[in-house]
Amino acid sequence: MNEITKNLFDRSKADMSNYLTGLYDSGYNAKEMAGEINKHLLSKIRSFYQRKEADEIKIESFIGTSLDMIKDKVNMNGDSKAERIFYNILEENNIQFNFQYPIGPYKIDFLIAKAIIFEGDGQQHRKTKQRDDKRDAYLEQMGYVVMRVEWTLVAMSPEAVIEEIKNKIIELKL
Repeated sequence: MNEITKNLFDRSKADMSNYLTGLYDSGYNAKEMAGEINKHLLSKIRSFYQRKEADEIKIESFIGTSLDMIKDKVNMNGDSKAERIFYNILEENNIQFNFQYPIGPYKIDFLIAKAIIFEGDGQQHRKTKQRDDKRDAYLEQMGYVVMRVEWTLVAMSPEAVIEEIKNKIIELKL
């Protein structure tokens, strides 16, 4: 787990702890608390996935990308819903990024501020962890900062993810 993912995980734990404390203080029993926690988590995830998706990509986000890849991607064919939503979130927060950016033998989900690689992981990441670790090591050797975050964590707290990205941009003086 990288530093940024750990920070996000710690924030989620703190938020959940505060939520649990509120339930306990309100007199909920263990079974009721479990039900409320489930509803709370599902509500946060639904809220993320109900956000507006990018249905078309700005051509500027492809600078450095081959023409063939641009043709495949302009209508966001094949990209996950989470990627399309996160694309909009980055734009809404005026964060400079390139989408599906090629670096060496790899295609990066998001290259932020020309130095930070953001990779959102779904359930398949557990099966490809060894390959992803090798990829991350290569990218870090090239001088990039890699943020690998599970989409579930992004969905739970997109604002915290954006804050972590902005903090990293400031830290790196980009």
